[in-house]
Amino acid sequence: MFFRKKSGNLVKGKSPWYCAPIEKQRDFVKNKAPKDLRTWAELFVEEGVVVVEQSVSQAMIDEALAGFSKLVADNKEAFSSAADAQGNYARLINLHLVLPQMQKLYFENKALRLLEFLFQARPALYTSLYFQRGSTQPLHRDTPFFTTNPRQYYVGFWVALEDATTRNGTLQVVRGGHLLPELDLKALARSKYEDGQGVEAFDMDMWKSYQAGMMESVEAAGLKPEPLDIKAGSTVLWHPHLPHGGTPIADKGSTRNSLVVHTTPKGVPVGHQDAFYGRDEDRPIEASWSYRNMGPADMVEHGQIDIGHNTTILLENVVV
Repeated sequence: MFFRKKSGNLVKGKSPWYCAPIEKQRDFVKNKAPKDLRTWAELFVEEGVVVVEQSVSQAMIDEALAGFSKLVADNKEAFSSAADAQGNYARLINLHLVLPQMQKLYFENKALRLLEFLFQARPALYTSLYFQRGSTQPLHRDTPFFTTNPRQYYVGFWVALEDATTRNGTLQVVRGGHLLPELDLKALARSKYEDGQGVEAFDMDMWKSYQAGMMESVEAAGLKPEPLDIKAGSTVLWHPHLPHGGTPIADKGSTRNSLVVHTTPKGVPVGHQDAFYGRDEDRPIEASWSYRNMGPADMVEHGQIDIGHNTTILLENVVV
């Protein structure tokens, strides 16, 4: 492993094949997909979601869980205000930067080869979220907060560290929802911003308006969310345009340890709603951050972790 500074956008000027017309996608899989990846690639094309079972070992899971427990114990003050009423945590950002055990869940994951096929480029770990319990997040698309340049070079990559069901709050997805047309983004922007420009990166009104419009299109198409029963050690990959979320937690005190990785090809810049509603020609074409070579893929070098979007800790101040 070694550090590398900023590098060129590996997909500059391209478009992801998985956003081409559906027949072209099917032909691409038929002609290009390695035999051992073909079934997964077909599912990604047709349904927008793939579950790769036994993608990481139980030993890797045990190491990651032990590392997380030690991290919390060694940094009690930082974590103290982030636990819920049952003592569980959610939305812990970029813990992989201080826990090599979590890095393995991505870089030594059997599903990484599928990700490389989807991107047709070297993958990179952009950011991560760790959940000790279910997210219960409403159905949504990720793209307003993960707008790449070129667009759609993003895939959700979710690793289950224990079985996930409706009991402890599992993922739910709208199969086929990735094939629905995009909303009229210019009209949405003009609904709040007079000229449709200058949308703020984290404008929650715009986020809610987009997701409400997305749900209207899902319902108009007769599509419905489906909870997934996911075995520990499985990895779920979803299309950037796929509506997904978290089910309610039936057993309120239960855990559902999982790691979600936001992943792109190496060198791809990522913006938020300012980029999502803005003009591509106004956006950078190269990522501004540095990468670390981790062997089969790269990792963006951030300088801090974040506890529940409330407490930021510089890496040098984290006890590990």
